[in-house]
Amino acid sequence: MRDKNLMRTVMSIVLAFFLFAALSLATVAAGAGLTVFSSGHFTGSFEDSIYAEKNFDSLASALKEEAELHSMPETLLSGQLEYGSFRETLETNIRAAAEGREISDQPAEEFALQVKNTIDEYLKKNGVGSSSYIESAADEITAKAESLYSDYTTLPFAAYFADISSSAAGVIRIMVPVCAVLALIALVVLIKLQDSSGRKFYISSSVCATGIVNLAAGYFLSRMLDFTFAKELAGYDSFIDGFFHGASSVFWICGILLIAAALVIKFERNQ
Repeated sequence: MRDKNLMRTVMSIVLAFFLFAALSLATVAAGAGLTVFSSGHFTGSFEDSIYAEKNFDSLASALKEEAELHSMPETLLSGQLEYGSFRETLETNIRAAAEGREISDQPAEEFALQVKNTIDEYLKKNGVGSSSYIESAADEITAKAESLYSDYTTLPFAAYFADISSSAAGVIRIMVPVCAVLALIALVVLIKLQDSSGRKFYISSSVCATGIVNLAAGYFLSRMLDFTFAKELAGYDSFIDGFFHGASSVFWICGILLIAAALVIKFERNQ
């Protein structure tokens, strides 16, 4: 009888751990699928971070500095910017990167042409004669403006997100239901193996531990993934911060609900 009880206890502990592992994998995978691997979360983070507006301001500031560096009016280059076309180019480039397509250089080249024409008009208006030095300086400014425009109309994270999310989606679609079925099997066996008091102790312990894992995942996303970028990358900094920190709330809520459920089970056990 003693050996039988010991065997039942050992099996219950193993099953409780198995239930915890399966539930943890299922809930964390589902949470990740709803957040860090979700295109909806990606788009929401892009909008909430005001990425386009901040990048537009950063580009205008960089162009002003470039103009001042060459003793030109600070708005000479930035005055060629138009927010509507800038945002359209940015969104087009993000879609291209997310779909694995090559980003077109045409918008940046068209902007560079505008800058070149503006510089030529400015030099002509101010009576600056033509020389190899002047032409070289104008070409240098134009190339810099084109490079800046290309840099600020992209979201480097988009291509990485597209690669990871497409791979993760397939894994999650399999992992969540499989883990749910395994958790259900462990739950049924535990119920059959233990009496009312014992089964609720093991089940509540597994559910509570799963809740703690979800809280830990939320803490990791909100605290541990703390990136710091240069002030020129304010838009990117805001996007990355919102993308990961915004995802943490799903895990916080799931963790709290699981722990609450575990307490309810344990409370019912004491009735």
